Amino acid sequence: MDSRWLPRLGRRLTRALARGRPAPRRLYPRIALLNELLGMASSHPSRAFAERFDVDTYLLDYNYRDRERTLACFDDLERARRTRGLRFGDKTLLLAACGLDPHGPALMSLCREFCAHHVFIELWNNASEVAALAVARPDNLYFLPVTSKLQQREAPLAPTPNRDVFVSLGGDDDLDLLREVIRRRLDLRFFVPDLAWRKDGPGRREIEVRIDASNVVRVPCIPAGFSPSYVDSYARCDTVLLATVARKAGQMRGGIRVADALRARKRLVATRNPMCEMLMAQDGRTALITDHDAGAVSEALDRALDGRFRVDMPLLEAIGALTSDEDKLAWMVNAARSPGVARTTPFWRDPSALESAGTGVSEPWDGAQVDELFDLRPGQRLSVPGAGERHVEGIRRDGEAGFRLVLSSAGERALVVMLSTAPPERFLRRTSRGHYLSYAGESATAVELRVLDEVARHL
Repeated sequence: MDSRWLPRLGRRLTRALARGRPAPRRLYPRIALLNELLGMASSHPSRAFAERFDVDTYLLDYNYRDRERTLACFDDLERARRTRGLRFGDKTLLLAACGLDPHGPALMSLCREFCAHHVFIELWNNASEVAALAVARPDNLYFLPVTSKLQQREAPLAPTPNRDVFVSLGGDDDLDLLREVIRRRLDLRFFVPDLAWRKDGPGRREIEVRIDASNVVRVPCIPAGFSPSYVDSYARCDTVLLATVARKAGQMRGGIRVADALRARKRLVATRNPMCEMLMAQDGRTALITDHDAGAVSEALDRALDGRFRVDMPLLEAIGALTSDEDKLAWMVNAARSPGVARTTPFWRDPSALESAGTGVSEPWDGAQVDELFDLRPGQRLSVPGAGERHVEGIRRDGEAGFRLVLSSAGERALVVMLSTAPPERFLRRTSRGHYLSYAGESATAVELRVLDEVARHL
């Protein structure tokens, strides 16, 4: 990669923070952080940007750190524009987005208000957002890796990997698959954290993980952050195994753990997850991607350990270099300054090529049929003020804590409504009974949002 893309400013900021000194001020004196104007949290320090908003370039860090502020951000932006007299027609927008939900259409419309825009998206949600980007066709589009949480000290890729495998656990892990792989591979030593988590109630619930086998080393963990045992065990292993459940393959699962492995330069074996595979976990290049099958996982481990898997080091280095917020910010600024150079990197995407690139992924629809869900039943007609009438085609279970409803209307696409009784990672709004409602497919239209509001009243 060209030396101009070395994120010098981000590293300068990182070193200053590590030394306990104030971060350098005004690294980007001609860029204003819109999050400051909107009261939205950001992963980037406001002191690195201009203090005033009469600048050439704006950065919007669209994230889910404070969901209430995210939901209100466009109302707040309109209010700020009126009171401050902001004009965007001759400015540039840098949109850094951790997904598009729930304001996808509004975000794309905002981009078009600027004379130039650059969209940097972390693939957090599901493949429908990639399809939405293919339709919206932003002028400058980049896929960026998610940010690593472990942030372990970078080390060279081991030329000959050892026989130690770190089992990376988080949410939605296929523990039965992992147990079977461990049972089959007595020739390997597996380091297994003793905690994972589930979202089956308010907040995140930690669950104890115990795999009793002679080739398992139990890794004591702490509920928040990383224990010294976790960090030491991770450093010891040259290979990381990540196996999320097959029924969640249509959603981003394990993305942070993939970023952790790439940043730490580990050989990664992972079960299929198209959202991770679109950039970070590229099969045969930065990772070995396998089916949700113990035999397939075992064979992939052999390939990782016996030298048949040759990591694409330039690609691994390029992706791993952008798994910190500071380096990512510097890269985005450079991309806006030199878009021609940015188009030669692994992160640029041609929106017209996305229509057939992984957008056909759909989540399983094999749950049991439900005859009645609160105030709604299959076959029922639902009258929606300002949006006409919708027909409830069917209601089915979706996992242990979820349901799916299909609503149809003559001449319009079907609307798939998702309801969860436990807090998911992403949702549109709470229902009248306090449950969590969202939708599948491309970003919802204004009419569909009215339908969703009406459905929320019944559920």
